[in-house]
Amino acid sequence: MDDFIRSEGSQRRVRITRPFYMGKHEITYGQWHAVMEKHLSQGKDIHELSNTPVVNISWQEIHEPAGFVGMLNRRSETVPFEHAVFRLPTEAEWEYACRAGASDYYAGGATLETMGWFAGNSEGSTQPVGSKKSNAWGLYDMHGNAAEWCSDWYDRYFYTQWGNWIDPAGAPKGKERVIRGGSWRHNSTHCRSASRNSASPESKHSHVGFRIVLSIHPPEVVVTQYRPAPGIDVDSDEMVAYVFDELKYIGTLGAIDRVSHANNAFYRDRSYDNLVSWRNSILNVTIVPADSTAGNQLKVRREERIPESHAADHQRQEFTRRILSEQIRLKQQATDYSRDDMIDYLEEILPHWENHSGRNAILLLLAGLHSDDTEKSFKYYKRVATDRSAPPADRWGMDIQEAWKAIARIYEAQEEYGKAIEAVSNWHVSEPCGTGAGGSMVERWTWLLRLRVKNGENIDELKEYAWQSLRTGKLESIWHPVGVADCLIELYQNNYDALLADAHKTLAMLEDEENDEDRKRWRREEVMNVLNHISLRMRLAGPEWRMTTEEAKDRQKKQADSFLLPIEKTVMFGEVPMAFMFIPAGEFLIGSPPDETGRIPPDEDRDRVRISRPFFMGKYEVTQLQWQNVMGSNPSRFKDNPDSAMRPVDSVSWNDIVELFLPRIQQYAPSGMRFDLPTEAQWEYACRAGADTPFHFGETPDHNSANIGEIIEKYTGRWETMPVGSFPSNAWGLYDMHGNVQEWCKDTFSHRYFRSHNAVAVDPVNKGGRGRVIRGGGYSYSSRAERSRSACRLNDTPDRRVAGLRLVLLTHEGNKNDTEQKDALDDE
Repeated sequence: MDDFIRSEGSQRRVRITRPFYMGKHEITYGQWHAVMEKHLSQGKDIHELSNTPVVNISWQEIHEPAGFVGMLNRRSETVPFEHAVFRLPTEAEWEYACRAGASDYYAGGATLETMGWFAGNSEGSTQPVGSKKSNAWGLYDMHGNAAEWCSDWYDRYFYTQWGNWIDPAGAPKGKERVIRGGSWRHNSTHCRSASRNSASPESKHSHVGFRIVLSIHPPEVVVTQYRPAPGIDVDSDEMVAYVFDELKYIGTLGAIDRVSHANNAFYRDRSYDNLVSWRNSILNVTIVPADSTAGNQLKVRREERIPESHAADHQRQEFTRRILSEQIRLKQQATDYSRDDMIDYLEEILPHWENHSGRNAILLLLAGLHSDDTEKSFKYYKRVATDRSAPPADRWGMDIQEAWKAIARIYEAQEEYGKAIEAVSNWHVSEPCGTGAGGSMVERWTWLLRLRVKNGENIDELKEYAWQSLRTGKLESIWHPVGVADCLIELYQNNYDALLADAHKTLAMLEDEENDEDRKRWRREEVMNVLNHISLRMRLAGPEWRMTTEEAKDRQKKQADSFLLPIEKTVMFGEVPMAFMFIPAGEFLIGSPPDETGRIPPDEDRDRVRISRPFFMGKYEVTQLQWQNVMGSNPSRFKDNPDSAMRPVDSVSWNDIVELFLPRIQQYAPSGMRFDLPTEAQWEYACRAGADTPFHFGETPDHNSANIGEIIEKYTGRWETMPVGSFPSNAWGLYDMHGNVQEWCKDTFSHRYFRSHNAVAVDPVNKGGRGRVIRGGGYSYSSRAERSRSACRLNDTPDRRVAGLRLVLLTHEGNKNDTEQKDALDDE
């Protein structure tokens, strides 16, 4: 199927065991008004819209007790018979009813033109319901007109999991609710019966409405569903205990097979969002109906175990660790576990853990929980790294590598470079030939070389070792010439003349030493790739931009004084103040070095950027009070907390900011200036404030440096926003540049945008990509430290309410480019 969308997955058999009534038409404005007694015509006559689908309705407004279905169910005159319940359809019910027995793109094999209103015929708006052809069961507008909310939580991989689905009700948890059917603004692909979409339940969209179903099954009917455990609530302590008990079966027959086809997606999205539903599959539990004489109980069948070595070791290790981390989080939430409680619990279960991967996962978690106690964390890492009781396949797994890396970092921090070299060498030995080629091999090589330099070894001998590694093929650098080039530059201490001379000498030696022409060509390509990147680094080197905190503050003060401007400027939004910090003009390297942990190539490839004009940037993220004062409403998730006024506003879309918020606040701008979102170049330049480390405060964050979900949750069990300014600022006085809420930027997103400039990029603003840029990381439990780095580039569609913001204050001409910028490269 050419129009296949990845989230649809392969076809799966689903059984709908209970008949139900489904709305013939989508709910209209007239019906909404009659039930809710609220006028939503948006300035138009209610009679003009009464027969068109109601849109701009959130899932919550439909589903909450005071919402549409709640009102219907409370009115006895609208409930036609006993046991009947109005509700939204499940996703499975929706597609089953839409198809009406058909297997084509559209119900009954008809064309979309005859079945629905879509981008090709809608004239840019919804149309009266029932004005197109119905499907075989008499349902209208199942394709197009208004997209329709369903009751399920959205999980991209839910229906790709193993199982015979009987009346499935979707994932047990999630962040977004399912939307089906396509709309007046969608193309044909998104209007097919199988197409899946989603949005946060509090969001409203001009193309999304709903239809309702009427359940009719009496209570004595036993409903058999695929469930994680018999009669256990997913979020309860009992469920946590059950899952801990079941994790020992991680190596059982089919456990990995049932999720292997989703592995690629798992490694792309390493968040916890999908773990609850994936956990249900990994537990190897199938629910079958018991004998009716046993009181219609449900019973569990567990599949036969197989030896651990038969399962994919790296998959088993990764899943075990991730799932175990999720269960600890759930247990911590459910029982108010402290960090010490978590350590005691893990110590208690460790001796009883049968599965080798799970045992290593516990040890690594204990090491992480003891991150403030080097001696204790070292002991745990050592146990993982030196365990020879594991099956042979596990001795080269990611757990062993991770442990040796951690040991090497500890030794390096203690300046015991000889022991650090031994640890990195052991990491090399622990990995069998043929695995970890490319980035892993280059990381080991460059790390060893740097350690040997620190260890005082002869520099000339190390240079010879480096060139010999390239010349003889001991280093597969063709895929990672950037890392090798940067390591050589460091080895030569930025002496580019000597470095280029030795590179050309190596090429000449290749011609003399190597007789095999194919091998010579291959080795020549390796060296030329590195040579090209050395030349690129020469161009990027330019004037020195790295600054200490004192140097950055000095530059800020001198430029502010030269323009007769204050370092901190306060603007009143009515009676609510907003503080801005002066950001001096300058140049810097956007992106990250090749060895930075968590780096996302090619998005973070480095390039020199010039910020040609100083500007003011929000000292803090825009707060809920500031947003409420301007917009008259507060969409934030944490708006009911006592200190919510000073917490950053969250759950706003890029469109909300640009179309509504910015136009309303321009009246408060000082004369000759205007408010805007920062470009991503301005954002990263201001965030770094002269720092070349992953975070403006250094290499790694902790719970005292930033509100980053992964870090804070580990120490406090909390994942929520904090009042702005709760953590230390950077050198230019900006707070929460890492964590708290993600921040929208002005630019569209392109993967290779900053590599598309042949010269220094001057005040770049990307206008040629897809989606809008998001920077800074956030508070949620799925927000990892690596996503909060200065260089990390994320993006989302401009209508998604997923982030917060911080403003810049510019002169009217402050965002114009000094030079013509090239168009951004297309997304890949």
